[in-house]
Amino acid sequence: MAIKQLIILIFFIELALIISVNANEVNGWFGEENSGGGIAIADINKNGIPDLVVLNIDHPEGGNIGYYRVGFDLKPNNDASQWSSPMKIGGLVEGNGIIDQGWFGESTAAADIAIADLNNNGMPDLIIFHIDNPEGQDTGYYRVGWDLKPNGEASYWDVHLSDPIKVPGWFGKETQGGGIAVADLNNNGKPDLIVFNIQHLPWKDENYGNYRIGWDLNSKGEAQWDPYLVNSNGVPKGVGSWFGSDNQGGDIAVTDLNQAKLYVNSVVRTIDCIDHNVNARLALEVMLIDFPKMNITS
Repeated sequence: MAIKQLIILIFFIELALIISVNANEVNGWFGEENSGGGIAIADINKNGIPDLVVLNIDHPEGGNIGYYRVGFDLKPNNDASQWSSPMKIGGLVEGNGIIDQGWFGESTAAADIAIADLNNNGMPDLIIFHIDNPEGQDTGYYRVGWDLKPNGEASYWDVHLSDPIKVPGWFGKETQGGGIAVADLNNNGKPDLIVFNIQHLPWKDENYGNYRIGWDLNSKGEAQWDPYLVNSNGVPKGVGSWFGSDNQGGDIAVTDLNQAKLYVNSVVRTIDCIDHNVNARLALEVMLIDFPKMNITS
C-alpha cells in the first residue's frame, strides 16, 4: 500500500452567531425550519466550469425531507450563472418501480454531501450523509444518487434510498456537527469515505471530534470500515484539539498535501457579538494524517 500524505481540514462553529457578511445568495426555497445542510463542488454539466451543489434537510411535521439544488457555472466572484429548482432526494428506485422520497428520520442532527464517480462510468454520483437523532444513541447513514445528469438530477436511486447504509460505530447521544469527504487515501484507485462528527458530552460540558474511514467504496456505495479507527466499544478515532462546549455545526475536507503545498497549522479567529455579550469562536483545524500509519500531528 502506497503511503499518501493528506491534510484533513475540519471546520466547526462554537455558538450560533448572526453577523452581516458579503455572502452569495443561494436562490430558491429552503422551508421554514432546517435540520442540516452541506455543499460540494463538481463539474456536473461537463463544460469545464465548476458547479455548486447545495443540500438542505427540511424539518416539517411527519418526518424530515432532503433536497438539493445546483448552482451552475460558478463565476470568478463565486456567483452561480443559473440555479436549478430544489430537487427532492428520492425518485424511482431501480429494479422495483417504486417512487420513494427517502427516509431522514424526524430529528436530523447533521447532514452533508460529497460527489465522486463511485461506479467508474464517468458520471458524478451524489453521496448524501445524515446523522439521525432519535431517543437514545445517534446513528450515521448515507445513500447515493447515481449518475447525475447535466441538469443535476440523479439517473436512479437504489434500495438504500429508504434503507440507507449505516455507518458503523458510536456517534454519541447529542451530535453537534458532522460531515463527509471522499478521497483515494490509500492510492489504489478506489474512493474512500471519511466521516466526521462532533459529539457533546453533557456530563463534562465539552465537545469532541471523531472520524472514521470506509475504505474502497464499490459500485453499490458500500465500504470496508477500518477496525483500527474504531475501538472495541465502537468509539471512532478522536480528533485532537479543542472543540468548545456548544457547537452549531462542523464539516470536513481532504486534499493532497504535496500537490496543494499547504502548511499544517491551526487558525482561530474570535468574533465578539457585543449586542448579545457573547464571544463566538470560528475555528479551522488543519490536521496532517500520514496513511497508512495513521499518525496524526497538528
